[in-house]
Amino acid sequence: MVAVVGLLAYNRVFAVETRANRRLARQIMIGVYTLLLALGAWYFYSSTFRGEAVVYRTMVQAVIMLVIGAGGIAVSMRERN
Repeated sequence: MVAVVGLLAYNRVFAVETRANRRLARQIMIGVYTLLLALGAWYFYSSTFRGEAVVYRTMVQAVIMLVIGAGGIAVSMRERN
């Protein structure tokens, strides 16, 4: 539910295509991807090093979060024409 409300608010604020809106939207998404990277790193660490045994399900989910976060930042930081 929180994700839906966030997406609706995001769409309402950034519906008009302007240079300022694109810049602000990019900054917000970089923040979201950075959060995904941080959470993925924490889950990876906790699934592999904090317990007595490796929790593979959590480790795979953490790797997916790391890939999405890194990919999102890479795409967001790319030069635009």
